[in-house]
Amino acid sequence: MRLGDIFVGAILLCLLLAIASVFALPFAPADIGPIVIIIPLLFLIAVFGGMVLWIWMVVDLIKRPLKDKIVWALLLVFVSGIASFLYYALVYRKNVRDAEGGGSGTSSAVLVVLIIAVLGFILIVGAIVVGVLVFIVSSPLGPSVVCSSSDPAKIMIKASNLESYGSISDSLGTIKLQNLTGGDLSNISCVGSEAFASTVPGCPITVQSGMEINLIPNAGSAKTHTFGRIKMNYNDYSNQDKTVVITCSGPITIS
Repeated sequence: MRLGDIFVGAILLCLLLAIASVFALPFAPADIGPIVIIIPLLFLIAVFGGMVLWIWMVVDLIKRPLKDKIVWALLLVFVSGIASFLYYALVYRKNVRDAEGGGSGTSSAVLVVLIIAVLGFILIVGAIVVGVLVFIVSSPLGPSVVCSSSDPAKIMIKASNLESYGSISDSLGTIKLQNLTGGDLSNISCVGSEAFASTVPGCPITVQSGMEINLIPNAGSAKTHTFGRIKMNYNDYSNQDKTVVITCSGPITIS
């Protein structure tokens, strides 16, 4: 195999690897980090190598007497990328092989191009399959910690994104509540227990009707719990004392 074959094969390999990475990227975990830098680097190598190959083939076309020179010239101008590889395999490499006394048969360059194309297709399909499998394995089937309100008709849980693990005094996530009592709330106090620290950041003193409350419970000192609770006391619009308990169930491990 000549150096030209290796050069063309390297360009195709970089291009196919970059395309495979782009196809697999949407399914990859969010924390893949600096690996993403490799994708534009592969594209840059493929583009630079393709430009060198195109100039090389144009120069060869100018020097080489061909019956269909105009056709190849048009192809190299309008579809330069694909035409460069085709010209190398079908014209340049074939003529070099004939000049070296090679017999009839399929050019080794054509075989190289075909083999790399097939391997590239397999690589792209494999990258997509692996990416999908990684996405399925790394994605939870559902929220590991589920929260509920003891009185959802008045204090409703709109959303929660609590983690199932955390460090002492660090935030476990956010519990978003909404005031559905029909009036303003006052003198609000929140006390955490079990997996939650007693002090609950985000607990307001007053909340207007229909407004949201974003509780940000911190992890308590207990190592492991299957749930955490937040007891919220408040005065409703008629100044009556009310209590609602937010219970979050799930494996909560504190380190």
